[in-house]
Parts: sequence; structure tokens; C-alpha cells
Amino acid sequence: MRLHAHAPGYRLDAPIDCADVDRFRLGCTEAEELRERAPARAAHRYREALGLWRGPALQDVPAGPIRDREAARPRR
Repeated sequence: MRLHAHAPGYRLDAPIDCADVDRFRLGCTEAEELRERAPARAAHRYREALGLWRGPALQDVPAGPIRDREAARPRR
């Protein structure tokens, strides 16, 4: 990870799987790809992805553009 100073704040460059929301999306994408040819493996992958969450999604993200953008994403 790298932290960059940019006025008026900072930018954190982190690996894609650093945040639980990214690991969740990756798990769902992998499960979707497995759905037709390996439904049992797909179900396992969905369960793993769902197991990352505790409580309401994005509950610890402050109100603002990031949470608004994520909340507006289409859900499957």
C-alpha cells in the first residue's frame, strides 16, 4: 500500500483485495462464472463472500460520495 498526499487530502493505493467490499465483489464474480458448470462450487463461493459481512453493508463508511456511489450500484 502507498499513501499519497494530494491537496486537500490523501489517496491510499491499496491492492484490490485489501477491502472487504472488493473481496465480496470478487467472490460474487467468481461464483457467477461457476454457476452453470459447477453449481455446488458457486454456492460455496457465494457463502464465502456473504460470510465477509457483519451487519448492514457500508455501515462504517461515513455518509458522502463514496457511500452514495456504492449504495447506488445495481445489486444482483
